[in-house]
Amino acid sequence: MVSDLETTPDIDALYETRVRHYERAEDAAQKAFDRLGNRRLLLVLLTIAVFIAGTFLKGAEWINLLLYLAGLGGVIVSVIWALRHQRMDEELARAARMRLANVRARHRLRREWAEFPVPHAPVAFENLPESRDLDLFGKGSLFQLLCATHSPQGRHTLAAWLAAPQASFENLGQRQSAVRELAPQLEWRQRLGVIGEELGPIREHHPEWLAREPWLGKEPAAMLAARVLPIPIIGLLLAALSGFVSFIWPLATIAMGLGICRVYQKRLSSSILSILGQERAVHHYAELFAHLHTLDAPRGHLAKIHGQTDEAHEAFEALASIGGNAGAHGSLVHPLLQGLLLWDFHVVRRIETWQARYRGHLSGWFRALGEIEALVSLAGLAHDEPSWAYPDAASGKRLTAQALGHPLIAGHARVCNDVSLGPPGSFLLVTGSNMSGKSTLLRTLGLNVALAQAGAPVCAVSLSLPPLRLATSMRVQDSLGEGVSFFMAELRRMRQIVSSAVDGSPGRTLLYLLDEILQGTNTVERQAIVTRIVKRLLGCDAIGAITTHDLALADVEEISTRAERVHFREEFFRDEAGHPQMTFDYQLRPGLATTTNALKILEVIDMPV
Repeated sequence: MVSDLETTPDIDALYETRVRHYERAEDAAQKAFDRLGNRRLLLVLLTIAVFIAGTFLKGAEWINLLLYLAGLGGVIVSVIWALRHQRMDEELARAARMRLANVRARHRLRREWAEFPVPHAPVAFENLPESRDLDLFGKGSLFQLLCATHSPQGRHTLAAWLAAPQASFENLGQRQSAVRELAPQLEWRQRLGVIGEELGPIREHHPEWLAREPWLGKEPAAMLAARVLPIPIIGLLLAALSGFVSFIWPLATIAMGLGICRVYQKRLSSSILSILGQERAVHHYAELFAHLHTLDAPRGHLAKIHGQTDEAHEAFEALASIGGNAGAHGSLVHPLLQGLLLWDFHVVRRIETWQARYRGHLSGWFRALGEIEALVSLAGLAHDEPSWAYPDAASGKRLTAQALGHPLIAGHARVCNDVSLGPPGSFLLVTGSNMSGKSTLLRTLGLNVALAQAGAPVCAVSLSLPPLRLATSMRVQDSLGEGVSFFMAELRRMRQIVSSAVDGSPGRTLLYLLDEILQGTNTVERQAIVTRIVKRLLGCDAIGAITTHDLALADVEEISTRAERVHFREEFFRDEAGHPQMTFDYQLRPGLATTTNALKILEVIDMPV
């Protein structure tokens, strides 16, 4: 990749330049691939013609010999060209994937959600209430925006960082340093992702056979026979072919070897079948780990993780080789290899030798790979959004943000606001009419907190916050199957949030984000219940924001004295044809909302009251 691709100041233009670059690379690779394919076809036809000529030409014997030698040369060159053609096919596919990676990067930058994949996250994280409320996972989610992981461990790590953060601010500082280091490495990051895509569907990152107890080492007689018997088998077979002994002798030794294989057939087949067919995925893991070590001089936390993958490349290359040997099992040549060499014994011995040497390192390698993939995902966001800020640790239990925006909204449509929450004992009361931006503000807060506590930059000019635990109530659902009404589902969710606040968590303050809670009951009862809930939360180590249409809530004494009031507003006007229109500026203003818009919306949609 030429260096000028890395220095384009406009990120969108950078990706467009890279798309064109890889289109040219793909086109050139396709033409070279086609040319070699045509040459291979011509060579095959010439080779067949030479062999036919050597067979049927009635000439001098030396001419026939030359023709056969030329035909043999054609076969050898055909094999060499076939291997080269395979490599060219891989290069063509790699160029196509790099082009697609940059096409998708442009869509991601523009938040065109339908144009790039929705990655699957672990179900346990997807089902968390906060995940549903804040769009952490699924289509149009934070996970879709960030995810550049392909290994199971990578996806689990990134999902855990977003949905269940545990890192201290010291560890977050280390992550931020690693993200800053990886952000400019666009070519390296994209190639890592392309190699990861080639993994395809694999069983698990810990193959099934790794959990098996080795058994062949406990059968020394069988292993000794497998090592010794091939010598007399091959020796007697050569002797019989030369006429020195009868064929009964090599056949007897072959029968002896096959008898031993028969005794251990079930265990041999079980060990081999557990690895059979995985050599391609294992080879791609080898390539993935090899690519990790092409990163120039990693520093600090990144260097520490990087060092945990030493030997991984060599180990997986060796495992891929073993998988290739195992591929003979069940093939046409397998009976011959088994009869002459007791082949399956040697394959299983290599498997168990590999296990003994590397089994203890595997979990560490995959854990490091997962963390690097998660850091690469965060680095992609840092690269694409260079104006976003890295958050700071707050000196007290307050969250303070300047120009905070919703990270899932494209930059040209995003409206940013200054927001402050806390300290405990107070809360932010957000009022405003329908569609004015109240729910979006809560998701803006929650998503940026998730980004901050993962170690990523946030959509803000600045953000300071203490260690937080998120608790949200926005998209509560009823359940016909369980016989739970919407109101009961809301109450259960509020009980969970209050219990979480009361129980506390060492070193973490609860951040609650409550959107129009308890809509399923009348105003008088809602005010009474909400007042009790807010009073409990105000007495805990918790900060938060609550949205409401019910302006009367602000007059409740227990709420009014603790609430910082802010609101959104809308404007109505009539267009040139006299039709009513409504606009929102989504700007947060101090105080309570002074207008409502439900009846006016009916006019806007041509349903006048």
